[in-house]
Amino acid sequence: MNLNEQISRIRKIIYEQNSTEFIYYNEFDSITGKRVELFTPNSDFIGNISLITFDQGKKLDSDIDRLYSNKDWCIKNCDDNFFNNDNSLFLHSLWVTDKYRRQGHAENLMNHCVDLAKNNNYKYITFITNHDNVPAQNLYNKLGYDKHIVDDKQIFYFKEI
Repeated sequence: MNLNEQISRIRKIIYEQNSTEFIYYNEFDSITGKRVELFTPNSDFIGNISLITFDQGKKLDSDIDRLYSNKDWCIKNCDDNFFNNDNSLFLHSLWVTDKYRRQGHAENLMNHCVDLAKNNNYKYITFITNHDNVPAQNLYNKLGYDKHIVDDKQIFYFKEI
């Protein structure tokens, strides 16, 4: 890629990130949580993510209880009920369409969720990802998320906000 193509790509990323629109469905405590969708100015769908109360997250993702079943897997914040409905939201189903990947939109969606959680007086964002999803892990590390529990299949991340 030559310099002009790189500059064009950077301008496109900046333009799209600064002019995207978020649309919301449901509430944190609904069965599927608060769905956050991201669109371009011409209403092209970019991606989505859901924010769910911690207890609803347990119902939706059985891996939370599975990971909590072995205290030896815990790395940080291992006290019983450290993350709970009063202080934590659970991120679920982050998705960016192929056309818009590698343009910063996943980061945009996640940062927006942090703002939503903070504005609603939550202290932590939590979520689980597959152990082999290295590109996602690179993003989570870049955004400052810590590992809470790790086994050979999945990683439970969190971030204090």
